[in-house]
Amino acid sequence: PADIVLVDLPGTYALMGHSDEERVARTALMEQRPDLVVQVLDASNLERNLYLTMQLFEAGLPVVLALNMTDAAAEHGIAVDPAALEAELGVPVVPTVGHRGRGIAELAAAIRAALDRPQPPRGRPPELDAPLERAVTYLMETARTSLHPVGSPDAARWTALDLLEHGSAALGAAPYERDLAEAVERACRQVATETGEPASARIAAARY
Repeated sequence: PADIVLVDLPGTYALMGHSDEERVARTALMEQRPDLVVQVLDASNLERNLYLTMQLFEAGLPVVLALNMTDAAAEHGIAVDPAALEAELGVPVVPTVGHRGRGIAELAAAIRAALDRPQPPRGRPPELDAPLERAVTYLMETARTSLHPVGSPDAARWTALDLLEHGSAALGAAPYERDLAEAVERACRQVATETGEPASARIAAARY
């Protein structure tokens, strides 16, 4: 079998791109588009960890999840069913205890199996309400070339969501054309007018 190159990215809870660590992770994931992402979840803090998982799904990235620190979770009375989580998310979930080496062989096998599939596992992204979907479609149609920095429709959709979430302030963090700013502000205003809430709040709510 071909060699697998593992790249250990800085830890992050979301692909915001504010800190240096987050920008490194964001660039590696969104611009380099790896063949597979192995996200390590803290089994005792799934609500916070799964926010990033939802963003990976939105970006159309293939994912395998390592459900780590299951021993620490058990000590706090938290029991996570890996099979149920896998069925809910639609991607492989492998329980591990990293510092004791538990589940590492199973994780390696899951990585190999994912890479050997014609279509590596991609999870189900969160469902957006109609106003958000209209705004995403508008941005993708209005600035089609600008939103395809890596030639991927999935990346383009995620970029549209990113701009809706962070407004035109996100333009300085990526190779977007400056004339996108007006379209972004128009889309954000429309969502706020229709829903009474900022687009960023509704996107976050959909992920949670």
